[in-house]
Amino acid sequence: MLKPAGMHLSTTDMLIAATARSTGDELVVADSDFRTAPLEDVMAVTNLRE
Repeated sequence: MLKPAGMHLSTTDMLIAATARSTGDELVVADSDFRTAPLEDVMAVTNLRE
Protein backbone atom coordinates (compact mmCIF):
# COMPACT_ATOMS: atom_id res chain seq x y z
CA MET A 1 0.00 0.00 0.00
CA LEU A 2 2.80 2.48 0.77
CA LYS A 3 5.18 1.44 -2.03
CA PRO A 4 2.77 2.13 -4.91
CA ALA A 5 2.03 5.53 -3.39
CA GLY A 6 5.74 6.34 -3.58
CA MET A 7 6.25 6.19 0.17
CA HIS A 8 8.59 3.99 2.16
CA LEU A 9 8.70 2.77 5.76
CA SER A 10 11.50 0.67 7.15
CA THR A 11 10.63 -2.86 8.25
CA THR A 12 10.91 -1.83 11.90
CA ASP A 13 8.64 1.19 11.42
CA MET A 14 6.10 -0.95 9.58
CA LEU A 15 6.07 -3.54 12.39
CA ILE A 16 5.53 -0.83 15.00
CA ALA A 17 2.66 0.67 13.02
CA ALA A 18 1.11 -2.76 12.41
CA THR A 19 1.26 -3.59 16.12
CA ALA A 20 -0.44 -0.33 17.08
CA ARG A 21 -3.14 -0.86 14.47
CA SER A 22 -3.78 -4.51 15.39
CA THR A 23 -4.27 -3.60 19.05
CA GLY A 24 -6.43 -0.59 18.22
CA ASP A 25 -3.97 1.81 19.82
CA GLU A 26 -2.97 5.26 18.65
CA LEU A 27 0.51 5.42 17.12
CA VAL A 28 2.56 8.11 18.90
CA VAL A 29 5.85 9.06 17.23
CA ALA A 30 8.58 11.65 17.69
CA ASP A 31 9.71 11.91 14.07
CA SER A 32 8.22 12.30 10.62
CA ASP A 33 8.72 8.71 9.39
CA PHE A 34 5.11 7.82 10.13
CA ARG A 35 3.49 10.96 8.73
CA THR A 36 2.08 9.38 5.61
CA ALA A 37 -1.43 9.75 4.30
CA PRO A 38 -1.97 5.99 3.80
CA LEU A 39 -1.15 5.30 7.47
CA GLU A 40 -3.31 8.15 8.71
CA ASP A 41 -6.22 6.81 6.63
CA VAL A 42 -6.29 3.57 8.64
CA MET A 43 -5.12 4.61 12.12
CA ALA A 44 -4.60 7.54 14.48
CA VAL A 45 -1.05 8.94 14.27
CA THR A 46 0.21 11.62 16.66
CA ASN A 47 3.62 13.25 16.25
CA LEU A 48 4.92 14.66 19.55
CA ARG A 49 7.20 17.13 17.76
CA GLU A 50 4.39 18.93 15.96
